[in-house]
Amino acid sequence: MEKKVIMFDLTGQELAAQISHSLKPLIKEQVNQVLQQRKEDESKPLSMGEAADYLNIGSTAFSNLVNRLNKGQVVLILCSLELPELTKAGMPVIEL
Repeated sequence: MEKKVIMFDLTGQELAAQISHSLKPLIKEQVNQVLQQRKEDESKPLSMGEAADYLNIGSTAFSNLVNRLNKGQVVLILCSLELPELTKAGMPVIEL
C-alpha cells in the first residue's frame, strides 16, 4: 500500500487557528444541544396532585397506586397487551 504525506507550510499557531475556525460551529452546536437538554431536565416535575388530576383519578387512589408500584405489587402495562402469565401469577395488571 502506498503512503502519501501531506506537508503544510504553517506554524503551529496558524494551524491551530484554522482548525479552531473549522471546529467552532460544531462545538457551538454541541454546547447548544447540551444546554437545551439541561433546560428540559430542570423543568419542574408534576406534583402527586397534578399527576392524579392528569390521570383523572383521586389523589388517594393515585398515592396507593404509586406505593403499590414501588413495592412491585402492580405491573403497569402501557399498551393493550394480553399477558396471561401475569394474571395467573396473581399480579394485578392495569392498562392505560
